[in-house]
This record gives sequence, structure tokens and C-alpha cells, in this order.
Amino acid sequence: MQLMTVPGETWVFLTRQSGFSGKEINTAIQQAFEQLTEKIARAGIRTHGQPRAHFRYRDGEQVGVDIGFTIDPGDEEAARRAGLSAGETVAGEAMVHIHRGPFARLGETHHQMEQDIGRKGLKPGGDVWEVYLNDPDDCRAQDLLTQIVWPLEQVRAQAFAGDRQ
Repeated sequence: MQLMTVPGETWVFLTRQSGFSGKEINTAIQQAFEQLTEKIARAGIRTHGQPRAHFRYRDGEQVGVDIGFTIDPGDEEAARRAGLSAGETVAGEAMVHIHRGPFARLGETHHQMEQDIGRKGLKPGGDVWEVYLNDPDDCRAQDLLTQIVWPLEQVRAQAFAGDRQ
């Protein structure tokens, strides 16, 4: 896990709510990506980078998640006309980790990150992001790579001597 400064980026997304189980979350994300890619293609919007999910809240029973892609800022109005939400991703200091393995084990990695953030005397400052670095249709589950980005409220730079990227 590393402390990094992440840039803000323009992105388009669909918002979904799901039950708390990993299977329910994965199904909601998969269905949203199918709808999202269809709307993006019809609108002629070019995406950049990998798909991502922004987990806005978890209350033990439900999860609110925005599913999307980064785009050129000039395509934001076309996205809105296509019925998509658009905005700026969170910028600033974050704890970042690459999870290797099945999506079903992402919850364990989130929990480990939360513990590591606390041990380092830091405070989570916002919602967690997952960036899906490869396609589950193109590789085995144990080879899936997911970047987890957890924004921080405050950063004690001395706790990360040599860790900053």
C-alpha cells in the first residue's frame, strides 16, 4: 500500500444501489457497465483508462456505487444529453493498493487497507474507488488486478518517508 497524490479527472457514470453481498455488488456493477458502454457508444463519447466504481456509502445493508469511465472534459455535455451523470473525480492524497485475485476477495483487501490507514494515524477522507485494470473475460480470476484508491482526510508525510509516488 502506498500513499499517492491522485489527480481529479472528468468522468461519466451511472449510479446504482445494491445489496451488501459481493455477488449482489458484482451483478449491479456488471449490469451498469453494460448499460453504460451502450450509452457511451451511442453518444460517440471516447473514454480513457479503465472502468471504475466509486463506492459512495455502505450502511451494512445497501451499497451506493457510481460506475463509469474517465472522458475528455469536452465530452461532458454530450454525456449529459445521453442520460449519463458527469463530474470530476476526487483529487488529493490517497492510500492506493493493487489487489490481485478474484473480485470476491476485494472486501478483505478493503478491510486490510482500512486497518493500515488507522495504524498509520491517518483518517479516511472519502469514498473508496476501484479501478479494474484487466478484463475478467480475458484472464483467470486469480490474475484479476484491481486498483483500490482510498482518499485521506489528513496526511502525515513523515509516516510515509520513501513511500510517496
